[in-house]
Amino acid sequence: MNARNVIGNQRKNIFKTIFIKPFREGEEMLIEKIFKFGEITSKTLVTILFYTGILPIIYQSIEFGKTVYLNNFVEITVKNGDWYTGKEINNLPLGIFQGVIVFLISIIIWKVICEIIFIMVRYFEINSRQKK
Repeated sequence: MNARNVIGNQRKNIFKTIFIKPFREGEEMLIEKIFKFGEITSKTLVTILFYTGILPIIYQSIEFGKTVYLNNFVEITVKNGDWYTGKEINNLPLGIFQGVIVFLISIIIWKVICEIIFIMVRYFEINSRQKK
């Protein structure tokens, strides 16, 4: 064996360790389970729903913070020659603060909604098992 083969094998092992093993759940791939109906547990389903729901929340929080930033002004004093005049600038700290607050409140509300969905799905799972 030469050095290139050894390095190539090490790269393959690192790739498998980083990218393949985290997706394994027993012997079946988690991705394969997602696309089969009836194979995924309710906990995994609600977890996937929660994390995919975070993406629109992030987008809306950024847009809300940007709107607050662009529509609220702070007046600062600027020396213009011998005179001091007021100049209005956009209020960036307020926009960031309000965006973060909206994000945190939205995440809490989304978590509660996902928990309610999880409780409902578990209730229907348990009742369907009892009827069989």
